[in-house]
Amino acid sequence: MKLTGYLGLCVQTLFGLIQFFEIAQPLRAIEHSPSLAGNLTTDSCQRIGRVLRANDNSLMSAENTALCVETVIQTPPGRQLSALCFENLETVVIPAGQTWHGGDLCPPVALVCDEERGCAPEDPRSPEELQDSPRIVSPYNTASIDDRPTFSWKHIAGVDYYILRVEDLSGSDQNRESRYTPSAMTTGDPIEFQYPFDKPLTPGNEYITTVEGISNTSDRRIVRSRSYLKMLDRKTHSQIDRAIAQLDRLDLSPREQLLDRHAIYISHELFDLAIVMLENWIADHPHDSEIVGLLEDLKKNQQI
Repeated sequence: MKLTGYLGLCVQTLFGLIQFFEIAQPLRAIEHSPSLAGNLTTDSCQRIGRVLRANDNSLMSAENTALCVETVIQTPPGRQLSALCFENLETVVIPAGQTWHGGDLCPPVALVCDEERGCAPEDPRSPEELQDSPRIVSPYNTASIDDRPTFSWKHIAGVDYYILRVEDLSGSDQNRESRYTPSAMTTGDPIEFQYPFDKPLTPGNEYITTVEGISNTSDRRIVRSRSYLKMLDRKTHSQIDRAIAQLDRLDLSPREQLLDRHAIYISHELFDLAIVMLENWIADHPHDSEIVGLLEDLKKNQQI
């Protein structure tokens, strides 16, 4: 009888361990994939995800709570939670009866250095470029989901026309070149050049865009301005759309929706898209100091 009882206890313990590891498995599958984006902070919080289901007995103060690196989540026995991670766009299970920190559940947005681009954006602007070149404003060192983007830059006095070049870094797509002749303008005036090519940019490819200013009188080339542009692949684009649709179904305020979208855009280097979204919000809420600060920091990082 004693042996039978002992064996029964061992079987129960083993079964419990199997259940635990089955629940915890999704957490071990999270990959801390890198990003070129810098750290994102909101209200002294690096927003990395959103808790989709919460419980009054946990340390979460409300349903659908923003998930930050420092957030502590304590799940009650028998009740699992789930969270949407903004970096890898995965929904992860938070096992019941455990305590977790947000940074252990979802990968944070991190600055990554590589041999080709280093820690700074591609071809960072020098003081000379900021002053004496057709300064590219958009798209500038960003990812994009728009395969026919509008190119914009600052006009330089003495330039009669500009040459826009788009070079495919992979070599699998054709390089493009087009000419733009401005009307009467002064230095610093914005130029917007609607996508001038027949073939759209290819999802998943990376490009270098170059703007050169030419003077007819001296055939003098103004110092060129260059920019890195990465087209998101279709899979990532679809994942972002699904994540945003999932967040839109939650009972969140428009401001919380904005901050979540901003975190997703920054996580995937969609800097231009984030800038436009923040500018639109500030146009209606000019005294929102936190959002104004986010926009100022983003433009400073992008040197625009």
